[in-house]
Parts: sequence; structure tokens; C-alpha cells
Amino acid sequence: MPLVDYSDSEASGAEPDNNIVQSGKDPHAPSRKRKRDQERSPALPPLPGSFHDLYASTVRSSNQDDPSLHNGRQRQTPHIEGHWPTHVYIEWHPSKAESARIRQILDRVDDPACLPEKACVHSLLKNDLGTELPLHISLSRSLSLLTDQRQRFIDTVTKNTSRSGARPFEVSIKGLSWVANYEGNRWFLVMQLAKPVEDGLNKLLQVSNWSAQAFNQPWLYSEAKSISVEPCLKKSMQRGSRSGSGKQRTVALESDCAEQADMSSNFHISIGWSLAKPTEDAVRRLDEVADEELSGIKLDVNCIKIKIGNAVTAVPLKSGSERANGIFQI
Repeated sequence: MPLVDYSDSEASGAEPDNNIVQSGKDPHAPSRKRKRDQERSPALPPLPGSFHDLYASTVRSSNQDDPSLHNGRQRQTPHIEGHWPTHVYIEWHPSKAESARIRQILDRVDDPACLPEKACVHSLLKNDLGTELPLHISLSRSLSLLTDQRQRFIDTVTKNTSRSGARPFEVSIKGLSWVANYEGNRWFLVMQLAKPVEDGLNKLLQVSNWSAQAFNQPWLYSEAKSISVEPCLKKSMQRGSRSGSGKQRTVALESDCAEQADMSSNFHISIGWSLAKPTEDAVRRLDEVADEELSGIKLDVNCIKIKIGNAVTAVPLKSGSERANGIFQI
């Protein structure tokens, strides 16, 4: 597009040329008007939380599973056309001070004396381009949805979150440990979480698991599944508490159906990973590092997020005195 060619009359406006130095004045001294403007300009407001969701995906280097592009990592779920990788989680953006403390942990753990030969600990704080990344608490396994299931899954999680009565809460860090993935081919350095007030993490895990169940997807921490869905449905139907029909039905959950095992010891935030199994020396070192580096780190939980493909949806937790009505959509 060509530049606009202003006429001479427009170029010589009423405002004085700031490049002309008036006699008796320091040309490098800022003008009074500029000083006043600087004093009046307010600090920039913080970016809204939804801003991060717009740039949640990483750069796609290849449409094939190539471990050499990802430090030896292999895709957990092979890509199938028409299937969408899905994850439910709690996102955390550490402050600069918290990030510095986590980097210190990684530096101390990434010790050749405590790791197998040629092994190293890769940080999850930054991507390959050096961009800061958020950390997360998983509330689901890696799920796979069909195209026409995407919006229905979001709606199901949203409704179940509201009905769970889960409210915003605070979580503190209590320790460090090494945890293997389901396939046993990668080990994660994780920060263990203390059980929050009102058991918020277990409530949200229940929301995610029951929502996944509605789409024939696996539960996270399958040992949490203390009772199967079908007996619950049968019992609810017998008591006349069933409403709706078909696969998407709403059921009033009795207390014995709604209960699940306490999974508080399983919740964690991954901060690094290694392809090599940590040695006993590496495991023993964690207690010392945790005592010195983790004290006082806390995070506020006010929403959960659903990532389907590269699209992220935030589901807020309702504050106030609203109570759960004991009804989940499954």
C-alpha cells in the first residue's frame, strides 16, 4: 500500500517543530509538556487471564511423531484424523520469584553425580524457544474426543463444575518427588501438593472423571473409582431420580455413589522431566532441596481449563455460599 503524500499546507501545521532549538534552552532537556504527560500516564494494567489461552499452543515442527524434535519424547497418544487430544487441568503462572526458586531446584537436582550416565533433567518452565510456560495440575488423563463431542464435553464439564459446589481455594506445596508416566518411559520431577481446605482438588477431580466417563474416556487415578457408574444409574432410576434420556442423562448422585477415594497424595505440579530413571541418590536429595526451596510457595485456584486441540476454555469456580446440589451430568 503506497504511503500518503501530504500537501505542503498540511505539512506546515500550527504546532511548532520540536526539532528547532530555541535560543537559551538546552536542546536535550525534556519539555514541560512531556514531563506532565509522563507524570499523568498510569501504570499499564495486567493482562487478563484469558490472554494466555490465546497462545497456549507450541510451534508445530512436524506432522509426524519425531522424538528427535522433542529431546527423545514420544507422543503418548498417536494422532488419528478426526480425534482431538483433550486435557482438563488447573493452570498456574508462577511469579518471577517463584520461577527463580523452581529453577534453583532444577539446577540442584540436575547433578551428574545423582543421575545415570548422559542423563539430564529438562525444565518445564520454558519451551525450546525460551518462552516462559505455565505449569499445571492435571485433572484428567490424555483424552481423545471426536469432532462432534468437543462442545458437548465442554458443556458437561462446565455444568458438573457448577453442580459440584467447588469454590476458589488456595493450594500450598509440601514436597518433591519423582513420578513415572503411565508408560514408564519418562520420569517427572514434581512438586507435591497439600490437601486444601474444603477438599477442592478431589472435588474437581471428581468433576473431570465423571465427565470423562460420559464419553467413555478413562479416569485419572483409576483407583479413585470406588464405585462404577452403572450401579449408580440403576439405583437412581429405582428411586425415581432420573431425568432425561439417552447417553447424556442427569442423575441425582446418592452419597455412596458420589464418594471416591481420597487422591490428595496424587496431585502434583510437574517442573522437570528425564528419560532416565532417577538413582537412589537423586531421590534422597529431594528432601533436602524441598526443605530449603519450597517454603511459602502457594497458588490460587479460581478456574479449571479444558484444552481440546489448540483451543483452551476456562471454566470459573463460583464463589459465595452456593452449595452443591448433588447432581452430575454423565
